[in-house]
Amino acid sequence: MLNNDCLTQRVNAYQNTLECNESLYSEFTQLVAKVPFLENHRNHIEANDLGFGDRAFHYMWLLLLQYIADKFPHPKFLEIGVYKGQVISLWALIASQLNIDISITAISPLRGNPRPKSPLVALSIALFNTKFRKNLRFGNFYDNEDYLSIISNLFESFDLDFTKIRMIKGYSNDELVIQQVKDEKFSVIYIDGDHTFEGVTQDINNYALKVEKGGFLVMDDASYYLPSKSFWKGHETVSRACKVIPSLGFTNVLNVGHNRIYQRLEYTEHDS
Repeated sequence: MLNNDCLTQRVNAYQNTLECNESLYSEFTQLVAKVPFLENHRNHIEANDLGFGDRAFHYMWLLLLQYIADKFPHPKFLEIGVYKGQVISLWALIASQLNIDISITAISPLRGNPRPKSPLVALSIALFNTKFRKNLRFGNFYDNEDYLSIISNLFESFDLDFTKIRMIKGYSNDELVIQQVKDEKFSVIYIDGDHTFEGVTQDINNYALKVEKGGFLVMDDASYYLPSKSFWKGHETVSRACKVIPSLGFTNVLNVGHNRIYQRLEYTEHDS
């Protein structure tokens, strides 16, 4: 733990104000350089175009994993929207460095959704296709690549065992995918999938209540309504969809850039 820093202290000191959000984001960004394995991982991601997000999130995940390891004997993590494996490889790396016994499940179609190369063709389709317009607006297009090999190679670059990752191939709202985790609970769930309002709402409805009591639901691109100036705050659609989360028994305990962290403090009638 860096200088006795911990998630509990950060949560206790947090206020959802412009000054606090700006300061926390800046500090977390700088603290990554103080943890060599975090910095090496993020530098590798940036140099090889292996993911998005912000550098500050690496330190956020370090604090989260440290906290979870103290509360759960065998923590289970789930990511929705894996892309090229930045987050699941980071989880595995932190767990390896801190000797945390962790199980990781990842849901991803493992294939792209490429947009037409011709701007004229894209414009023509957008004029008549509502779904295409939404995908264009919310960044739901990705090139066709061998995502499984890319993720595997990323794990190999950091001497991590990719075979220990449980990969569920498909979209998070596919019934066959949902059925595979139907009766499971997770210590942490990270939602970074479809960024349309409908897609995020489905993911929240399908997965939020799979978080164990005391665990966390982390929402990407969800800080649109929060006070800040220096960092990108995500999508309005994602942020609007998140408004339902407190009614499911969660409290928003911390926000780092466009990542919002909700802790599940109670069970609700939705569980029964």
